[in-house]
Amino acid sequence: MHHKNSIISIFLMGGFLALSLAGCESPRPPYPDNAQPTQPPTQPPTQPPTQPPTQPPTQPPTQPPTQPPTQPPTQPPTQPCATHSVILNNFQFMPSSLTIKRCETVIWTHQQPNVQHSVTSGQFGAGNAGQEFDSTAGQGFGFLLNQGNTFSHTFNNAGAFPYHCIVHGGGGMVGTITVSQ
Repeated sequence: MHHKNSIISIFLMGGFLALSLAGCESPRPPYPDNAQPTQPPTQPPTQPPTQPPTQPPTQPPTQPPTQPPTQPPTQPPTQPCATHSVILNNFQFMPSSLTIKRCETVIWTHQQPNVQHSVTSGQFGAGNAGQEFDSTAGQGFGFLLNQGNTFSHTFNNAGAFPYHCIVHGGGGMVGTITVSQ
């Protein structure tokens, strides 16, 4: 009897084991045993196109009050300065009045024979005669101009510059150079 119990026990155990294993069985996977299951590629979630953030309207930057343009400092002209001629003849300066610009030069040319003249700044007989320019260079009658001699002066300041001959100025041999800006 003992043997009969053992067979029944084995039979019962075998059935129990078969039932136990039957519950553990799973269906065969669709991929080979050595392969890893593949996941579908992950893509970032799609978003609607982005619109720039809405901002309140901006005010244009505040500009400082405009000021009138300033004048550049006075500079000498970029063009070459002109030269003007005055003739000394018949006891007069020709022309007797001349208007020029700053930096321009006047050349006086003595053309009267047998007479000496000067080109001296200032009014005839004034105490400041010759301070701006003087063909005698302050040396007096010994340095008067003779026929064919020249004297020149460049005017750098604006204004009116009267001049005369120190010998004949009392008789009306006078002139004026006016220098504009």
